[in-house]
Amino acid sequence: MPYTLLRESKFYVEGNQMRLESEFKRTGFFSTPNNPEKQFQGTLTISDGGDIELEITTIETDLMTLDDYHIG
Repeated sequence: MPYTLLRESKFYVEGNQMRLESEFKRTGFFSTPNNPEKQFQGTLTISDGGDIELEITTIETDLMTLDDYHIG
């Protein structure tokens, strides 16, 4: 049974994977659950198979901890 993802992208579940007719990509503003008032500009991408990626396109030190600073 196909479902609609934001009116234009069709998807369905096959086994334990989400299948998409085409990649879903949207730019917008996103927030974290612990600070919903602070928003970050970025791009959300959902690929066939259910892979989800959120790329934050602004430089925000609020999202980083000292553990995030590494070379490798």
